[in-house]
Amino acid sequence: MADSRYQRFLGLPHDIAKPDYYQILGLEPTAATPDRVARYAQERLVKLARRRTEDPEAVEALAEEVRRAERTLGDPGGRARYDTEERERRLREVERIVRYQIVDGVLSADAESTVLREGARLGLREAEVRGILEQILEDSTVVQMRREVVQKALAERERLGGAPAAGRRLKIAGATVLAATALVALLATGPRLPSPVGDAQDALRARVLGAAPEPGGLELRSEPAGAGVEVVAVSGQWPALIGTTPFVASGLPPGLYRCELRLEGHAPETIEVRVVPCMQEARTVQLRRQR
Repeated sequence: MADSRYQRFLGLPHDIAKPDYYQILGLEPTAATPDRVARYAQERLVKLARRRTEDPEAVEALAEEVRRAERTLGDPGGRARYDTEERERRLREVERIVRYQIVDGVLSADAESTVLREGARLGLREAEVRGILEQILEDSTVVQMRREVVQKALAERERLGGAPAAGRRLKIAGATVLAATALVALLATGPRLPSPVGDAQDALRARVLGAAPEPGGLELRSEPAGAGVEVVAVSGQWPALIGTTPFVASGLPPGLYRCELRLEGHAPETIEVRVVPCMQEARTVQLRRQR
């Protein structure tokens, strides 16, 4: 749900849930020269000051965002870093949307339109969005095919009473695959061999047979930034992670995580985030000033 403060006090469209710094200042990225950044920021601050009595806390929080946007975009180096981080964030968001829309390795025409529309809303070129879409679909198809290969190979081995003869062919999803692929099944389901082969077996079980879910990731940001973060798995099966915002963690086992954010002069906030396989879950927490 969009934060209504941005619509109420800055006049931003309702479909912008979390505006970037350019949108906060009302500037197009191509027109964001240092002079214009300073001028637009000053105009925003003047308008906000006139409406302070309506909601002092909300107006002050927005004014702080405007000042932060001015400091970042007014500095060429800071703006370049911000642009890079923001583009990566948007690409991750498109990736998350694509993975959510895929069902059994298939992306419907309506779902594809949704992905392209969201990519455009995020300011990404259609070619960029299609590149992400095609790569994820290709990866999804490979994972699905591997699982089908193993299942078919196991069935063939059982039917023959052992490993299939070399050169026998299996029909899988319209493609012809050598029965030697059953070696994958033997490695994945047989006893663990000494390392380094054993390490490969572990990875094979996890990725091909689905014995363990793919890891996910977590990205936490706060307004204002620089808050201390402690992330704890609710299951207790993962060590606590500690850092500051912006905070990024990858390779996390899927599950529910409790995230506590603390910043001097602000009330602590605790949220729970569910990490799912192959996705980077992103959250932004608005910290409230203590009085």
